[in-house]
Amino acid sequence: MVVRQRKSGVPPIVLYSAAGGFIAMVTLIFSIRSVVISEPISVCSARYHRASVLPYRSNGRLLAPADIQARLGERDWGLQSNGRIVAASDTPAAAALEVALPAGGKAGGTIANPVSGLGFRWTPNFLRTATHVCLTYQVWLPNEFDFGRGGVLPGVFGGDPKGKPDNQGRHPHFAVRPKWLPAGRGGLQAVTAWEPRGIARDYLGFDFRMPRGSWVAVEQEVTLNAPGSANGVLRIWINGELRFNAQDIAYRHRADVGFTGIVADTHYAAPNTIEWHPAPKDARIRLTPFVVRWH
Repeated sequence: MVVRQRKSGVPPIVLYSAAGGFIAMVTLIFSIRSVVISEPISVCSARYHRASVLPYRSNGRLLAPADIQARLGERDWGLQSNGRIVAASDTPAAAALEVALPAGGKAGGTIANPVSGLGFRWTPNFLRTATHVCLTYQVWLPNEFDFGRGGVLPGVFGGDPKGKPDNQGRHPHFAVRPKWLPAGRGGLQAVTAWEPRGIARDYLGFDFRMPRGSWVAVEQEVTLNAPGSANGVLRIWINGELRFNAQDIAYRHRADVGFTGIVADTHYAAPNTIEWHPAPKDARIRLTPFVVRWH
């Protein structure tokens, strides 16, 4: 590398007025901002036109867990023992699914041994041909809620969770579950064809904490990748603020692996996993009806 010594004096060619220098500097700063700062991305609920809801009321009457089971047509765990529909006048739907999280227990989260929390799958047929899905709901955590080691919230899934991997170890299944983390931090667990146990990621913002004592709006947007490419999109907004934005996810490896529905698992889970974990103390959380949008 050759280092040139600076000559004394200022050549006339580099002399310019203070005003000209200011304009050049402003232009440079604007150019840098154009590269570094992108336009804000609006919540997915504002950009999708088709929508469907899993209701908690029918003809003005609150549904029972058995009514929800009949609408799902899928097996569930804990819905009868740990779930109930309650009136919630402070939400647009005026109803919420209350999830009981009794403390303790072992090997829970199954049909035979629900113990704490619940889980079910809503699989509307119209999602099978979708390439973009937007899931929205609100969650309420009580003021005294103990975040413990963390837990999972409802999310989007696709493919066949029971499908066998191919000879390269790729699974025909994907899922994205938002999570609460220790001390109230937020994150997610993304299961993909190559990561069947899931990849853990934290939300943007080291100071972020899941609010307690108020309703929290959760929006999740998933765009499928083209098979063979890592161009899938995942975005999560909390109370309208974009907290996660990735555009390089390989959810699937085959074109026939598409969206299946909503996985409504809600329970405590250890960090970096989606496996059931005992609640540190008795708790209850509430979820508004799930609204799914697609195209």
